[in-house]
Amino acid sequence: MATQRVARVVLALALAGAAVFSGALAGTQKLDPLTIQHALRTSGQPTSIAIDANRGRAYVTDIQENTLYVFDLATDAVLAHIETGLRPVQVILAADRAFVSNFADRSITVIDTLANRPLKTLSVGGLGLAFDDKTQRLYVASVSRILVVDVVTDTIVDTLAAPPGANVWGLALDSASSQLFATDIANPRMLAFSTATGAVVSVPLDGPARFGITARGGRIAVASYVESSNVSMIDATTLTLLSRTSSGRFPWSVALDAPGVAYVTSPTNRTLSAVDLTGRTVSRADFRDVPGATAVHPLSGDVIAATTGGTAPRARPFGDIVPVVKP
Repeated sequence: MATQRVARVVLALALAGAAVFSGALAGTQKLDPLTIQHALRTSGQPTSIAIDANRGRAYVTDIQENTLYVFDLATDAVLAHIETGLRPVQVILAADRAFVSNFADRSITVIDTLANRPLKTLSVGGLGLAFDDKTQRLYVASVSRILVVDVVTDTIVDTLAAPPGANVWGLALDSASSQLFATDIANPRMLAFSTATGAVVSVPLDGPARFGITARGGRIAVASYVESSNVSMIDATTLTLLSRTSSGRFPWSVALDAPGVAYVTSPTNRTLSAVDLTGRTVSRADFRDVPGATAVHPLSGDVIAATTGGTAPRARPFGDIVPVVKP
């Protein structure tokens, strides 16, 4: 499978310095290298990528620049820099809007993606986001609970309570099984919530995780954020462990493709690894600089990763104040 399925990588941003594919593989394991085809770079520290497949756009948060970068996937060109709140960490697309969670502000910036401008700030959240396009519900991680926001009215319509002692950060939704999965940075576990009843089940991990969680096609990939980290592949229906394998130290981002291959970035190891359902690392790219967020294009299957080395946003003139709304 290795070179054709795994080799289509769109390089987007990294966490420090211009990321360059070294061509050499870390360690002694013989692996097929990933081929880097595109470079979509920001100037600071990328944290999250969202793809608009219909319009051919990639939206990337930069936590240092307090900016959402908009890229044209056909040309790799930056189309726009959109101001966010302080320390943006996650971005989710919903129709013609983007929702960006701001860690330092504990807020969400709502952005008009047609006009490329912020519309309002919701005074909730600041951590992980997940969106259900069937119900038009946005799930917002908020430490001890998960808020459910109706994106039509931007109001909170429900709350999912986390177990005592939990600190919920990352979110991933599997709409087929009506389950929402969350990382818990205070405990070595993943939490599985029923979106219908709010019931929660705890699934053991090898260590606590942060934002490294994703779900697709009945599978969950979650990477614990610890020194000796593993990526765990979990069945979304039965919540059973399918495989667990080393994914590099302190992995930041995880993405899944349709066959179930997980793409994991390790800023500490400066690698982007591809891990299959059996737990075998089938391909890996090494970087001289630090790789950032990763995503998989829902139509082409291209893997989109993140690097720095791009241009900084232009100085912003004084403009209208974005209204702050309490949902």
